[in-house]
Amino acid sequence: MPTSTGLAAVTSLGVTGHRFTANLVMTMLARDKGGIMRVRLADTSARTIGDETIVLNLPRSRYFTIKGVGVRLFELLVEDRSVDDLVDTIVSEYDVDRAVARRDVESFVARLRDEGLVH
Repeated sequence: MPTSTGLAAVTSLGVTGHRFTANLVMTMLARDKGGIMRVRLADTSARTIGDETIVLNLPRSRYFTIKGVGVRLFELLVEDRSVDDLVDTIVSEYDVDRAVARRDVESFVARLRDEGLVH
Protein backbone atom coordinates (compact mmCIF):
# COMPACT_ATOMS: atom_id res chain seq x y z
CA MET A 1 0.00 0.00 0.00
CA PRO A 2 1.46 3.43 -0.92
CA THR A 3 1.96 5.68 2.06
CA SER A 4 1.48 9.35 2.57
CA THR A 5 1.31 11.50 5.66
CA GLY A 6 -0.40 14.76 6.53
CA LEU A 7 1.40 17.59 4.76
CA ALA A 8 2.78 15.28 2.08
CA ALA A 9 -0.79 14.32 1.21
CA VAL A 10 -1.78 17.97 0.90
CA THR A 11 1.16 18.73 -1.38
CA SER A 12 0.66 15.64 -3.52
CA LEU A 13 -2.91 16.64 -4.35
CA GLY A 14 -1.79 19.94 -5.84
CA VAL A 15 -2.68 21.09 -9.30
CA THR A 16 -0.30 23.43 -11.08
CA GLY A 17 -0.65 24.94 -14.47
CA HIS A 18 -0.44 27.79 -16.92
CA ARG A 19 -2.32 30.85 -15.62
CA PHE A 20 -3.49 28.90 -12.55
CA THR A 21 -3.19 31.40 -9.72
CA ALA A 22 -2.13 30.67 -6.17
CA ASN A 23 -4.92 32.97 -4.99
CA LEU A 24 -7.61 30.77 -6.49
CA VAL A 25 -10.78 31.13 -4.44
CA MET A 26 -11.65 27.70 -3.07
CA THR A 27 -15.26 26.60 -3.32
CA MET A 28 -16.22 24.33 -0.48
CA LEU A 29 -18.09 21.28 -1.68
CA ALA A 30 -20.77 21.12 1.01
CA ARG A 31 -23.38 21.11 -1.73
CA ASP A 32 -21.57 18.24 -3.46
CA LYS A 33 -20.96 15.86 -0.56
CA GLY A 34 -22.74 12.79 -1.78
CA GLY A 35 -23.28 14.45 -5.19
CA ILE A 36 -21.98 12.66 -8.25
CA MET A 37 -19.36 14.20 -10.53
CA ARG A 38 -17.00 13.16 -13.31
CA VAL A 39 -14.35 14.58 -15.62
CA ARG A 40 -15.78 16.42 -18.63
CA LEU A 41 -14.32 13.98 -21.14
CA ALA A 42 -15.58 15.89 -24.18
CA ASP A 43 -13.84 19.06 -22.96
CA THR A 44 -10.52 17.61 -21.84
CA SER A 45 -7.52 15.81 -23.19
CA ALA A 46 -5.28 14.01 -20.70
CA ARG A 47 -2.10 11.98 -20.87
CA THR A 48 -0.13 10.38 -18.08
CA ILE A 49 3.62 10.60 -18.47
CA GLY A 50 5.64 8.98 -15.73
CA ASP A 51 4.17 9.99 -12.38
CA GLU A 52 2.15 12.98 -13.56
CA THR A 53 -0.90 13.62 -15.71
CA ILE A 54 -1.07 16.54 -18.12
CA VAL A 55 -4.64 17.77 -18.63
CA LEU A 56 -5.73 20.18 -21.34
CA ASN A 57 -8.95 22.09 -20.83
CA LEU A 58 -9.91 22.45 -24.50
CA PRO A 59 -12.56 25.22 -24.27
CA ARG A 60 -10.34 27.42 -22.08
CA SER A 61 -7.03 26.52 -23.77
CA ARG A 62 -5.39 25.92 -20.38
CA TYR A 63 -3.23 23.04 -19.30
CA PHE A 64 -2.55 21.56 -15.88
CA THR A 65 -0.10 19.11 -14.39
CA ILE A 66 -1.50 16.77 -11.77
CA LYS A 67 0.92 14.89 -9.53
CA GLY A 68 0.90 12.37 -6.70
CA VAL A 69 -2.43 11.29 -5.30
CA GLY A 70 -4.12 13.76 -7.64
CA VAL A 71 -3.28 11.43 -10.55
CA ARG A 72 -5.25 8.65 -8.84
CA LEU A 73 -8.18 10.99 -8.13
CA PHE A 74 -8.26 12.12 -11.75
CA GLU A 75 -8.29 8.47 -12.88
CA LEU A 76 -11.21 7.76 -10.55
CA LEU A 77 -13.16 10.74 -11.87
CA VAL A 78 -13.35 9.27 -15.36
CA GLU A 79 -16.43 7.50 -13.94
CA ASP A 80 -19.24 8.96 -11.82
CA ARG A 81 -17.97 9.45 -8.26
CA SER A 82 -18.96 11.27 -5.10
CA VAL A 83 -16.57 12.96 -2.70
CA ASP A 84 -17.31 10.11 -0.28
CA ASP A 85 -16.31 7.54 -2.93
CA LEU A 86 -13.05 9.36 -3.57
CA VAL A 87 -12.23 9.69 0.13
CA ASP A 88 -12.99 6.00 0.74
CA THR A 89 -10.66 4.97 -2.08
CA ILE A 90 -7.81 7.25 -1.00
CA VAL A 91 -8.06 6.12 2.64
CA SER A 92 -8.01 2.46 1.55
CA GLU A 93 -5.05 2.90 -0.84
CA TYR A 94 -2.85 5.35 1.10
CA ASP A 95 -1.80 5.71 4.71
CA VAL A 96 -3.69 8.93 5.38
CA ASP A 97 -6.18 10.06 8.02
CA ARG A 98 -9.80 10.26 6.79
CA ALA A 99 -10.18 13.91 7.82
CA VAL A 100 -7.00 14.89 5.96
CA ALA A 101 -8.07 12.87 2.93
CA ARG A 102 -11.52 14.53 2.90
CA ARG A 103 -10.06 18.03 3.15
CA ASP A 104 -7.56 17.33 0.38
CA VAL A 105 -10.09 15.62 -1.91
CA GLU A 106 -12.56 18.49 -1.47
CA SER A 107 -9.83 21.04 -2.25
CA PHE A 108 -8.67 19.09 -5.31
CA VAL A 109 -12.18 18.63 -6.69
CA ALA A 110 -12.98 22.31 -6.05
CA ARG A 111 -10.00 23.31 -8.19
CA LEU A 112 -11.08 20.94 -10.96
CA ARG A 113 -14.64 22.30 -10.76
CA ASP A 114 -13.47 25.94 -10.77
CA GLU A 115 -11.53 25.22 -13.96
CA GLY A 116 -14.52 23.48 -15.58
CA LEU A 117 -12.83 20.08 -15.67
CA VAL A 118 -15.55 18.19 -13.78
CA HIS A 119 -19.30 18.37 -13.70
